[in-house]
Amino acid sequence: MRMIALACALTIAACAEAPAPPDAPVTARIDAKLAGKDIHLVLHDCKVYRAESAAPKAKRTLVLEPELYPFFTVCSRESLTLESEYVLAMLGRQALGAGGCCASGGNYRSADGVTWEKRDGGKWKAVEK
Repeated sequence: MRMIALACALTIAACAEAPAPPDAPVTARIDAKLAGKDIHLVLHDCKVYRAESAAPKAKRTLVLEPELYPFFTVCSRESLTLESEYVLAMLGRQALGAGGCCASGGNYRSADGVTWEKRDGGKWKAVEK
């Protein structure tokens, strides 16, 4: 964990590439059936990961994160909830040294845990990878 933190401190690119280790703290977890498939989503540091199984230390794959911001940020607000046929994620990163929230992030939804949309001006728009 400290090696990842060190790599993140050295370059933003290294931080973006660093996977969440299976033992990383979890802010929220959803294990549900969406679009006819079992999904396991984990929220950690304003990033949503898809876990291979419901096991606590299952391998995780990054499926959603806020857009890149040109300065250092910290996760200020985050939530992951299940409502009817969608998983809803609220991600908010705050620029270091700035007040308020949020420099990047917003409200997102997914019907399958892989493809995400972002709320923009009252409309849902596909998140580009």
